Amino acid sequence: MPVDSESLITQGKTLTDRGKYPQALALFQKARIADPTSVRAWYYEGWTLRRLQRPHDALKAFERACDLDPTSDFVWFEMSYVLFALGRYQETVDACDQVIRFNAQQAVPWANKGAALVKLGQYAEALKACERAIELNPTYAFAWQSKGYALFKLGNYQNALDALEQALAVDPNAVNALVDKANTLVCLERYQEAIMTYDTALILEPGNPVIWNNQGNAFL
Repeated sequence: MPVDSESLITQGKTLTDRGKYPQALALFQKARIADPTSVRAWYYEGWTLRRLQRPHDALKAFERACDLDPTSDFVWFEMSYVLFALGRYQETVDACDQVIRFNAQQAVPWANKGAALVKLGQYAEALKACERAIELNPTYAFAWQSKGYALFKLGNYQNALDALEQALAVDPNAVNALVDKANTLVCLERYQEAIMTYDTALILEPGNPVIWNNQGNAFL
């Protein structure tokens, strides 16, 4: 009896909903063997491999899915996360641009593009991407945090602080935003506020050596 690729994908998705990723992966791999032209089978294999912390294998699956259908924005979207995790930031930007090309009204790929541009040191371009993400979703904490960091790197400390406070208004437990806020306060010579902000970050991540080091420098 022929194996039905779509049936295997459906079974695999049921397993991913329960967090049973290794078992789901086996089904998705069977599905793409049964139908090597199935974009969905390759996509879900990559999606599951990403959750299993296997980014190189996930990337191969996503690349195969994109070869089969270069217009699949959901594949490019997942691929952008894998590329970022692998430190391939220019390719992350390119993948985000593909998502935006097919669906420009999503805030997430704009923010992810901004984060990758920050890593590339392209702070002015990162700022534009983050601002577009915020236009699309004004309560997107990650976009505000990335905007704040880009402004910080551009030396615009007061506006950076304003953006980071917006991020923390949405998500008070965003550790990266807290650390960036504290670093910005140091640059504004508001040392006591910086130390208090580092304290808040340390409550959330008490074992983070970077926060301890930065707070120590604020005392100097």
